[in-house]
Amino acid sequence: MTRLRSQAGFSLVELLAAMVIGMATLLAAFSLIDTTTSRTAQVTGRTDANQRGRIALDAMTRELRSQVCVNKNVPIISGDGNSVQFMADLSGTGASDLRTLTFSPTARTITQTVQPGSGGEPFRAFTGAIKTTVLLTDVVAEPAKPVFSYWADTAGTGGSQVQQLATIPLPATDLKRVARIDISFVARPANATSTGTWSSTLEDSVTVRAVDANNANPTVSCS
Repeated sequence: MTRLRSQAGFSLVELLAAMVIGMATLLAAFSLIDTTTSRTAQVTGRTDANQRGRIALDAMTRELRSQVCVNKNVPIISGDGNSVQFMADLSGTGASDLRTLTFSPTARTITQTVQPGSGGEPFRAFTGAIKTTVLLTDVVAEPAKPVFSYWADTAGTGGSQVQQLATIPLPATDLKRVARIDISFVARPANATSTGTWSSTLEDSVTVRAVDANNANPTVSCS
C-alpha cells in the first residue's frame, strides 16, 4: 500500500507576496490614523483659539462701547498700538470707572485693569483699588498691524469717510477726535509654541458714540 503525503501549503513566493500586501495595508492604515489624529488636533486647537479669542474680544468691545465723559473730559485718556485707557460705565447707574486694556507682546496676554471711581459729577475721582484680570493668553499681534488702531471722521462726510490717526501715542488733540477703535489680534491654541495654522485671527470695530459725525469738526462732545 502506497502512503500519500499532503502537499498543501504556501510557497516562498506566495508568502513574500502576502507579506508585502499586508505591510502595504498596515502602512496605509497607519497613515490614515496619523492624518485623522492630526486633523482632529488641528480642529480642536482652532476651536479652542477661536472660542477663547471671541470671549475676550466680546468683553473688550463691550467695555469700549460703554465709554462715558467724566468731569466733562473726553472718555479716552490715552491710547497706543498695545494699550488704551478710558472711562466707562458698565453699571448703568452712572458709577463709572477707569479701565485699561493692554496687550503684552512678551507675555502674550491681553489684560484688563479696572479702577473704581468715587463721588458724583463733576467731582468723580478714580482712587479705588485697581483690579487686574487676564482676558486672553497665548495671543499675538497680526504681522505689521497694531492690536489697537484709531480712526477719526473726515470733516464734511457725515461719517461716511474716516482717516487713521497715525501719531502714536495719541496726542491730546487726537484723543477727542477718535470716532472708531479697531481691535485686531491672533489667538493661538492654549500652550501653543508657534502661531501656525491652528490660530484664529479676530477683528472688530467700536464706534465712539460721543462723536457727532455731522459736526463741521467731528469731535467728542462732553458739554
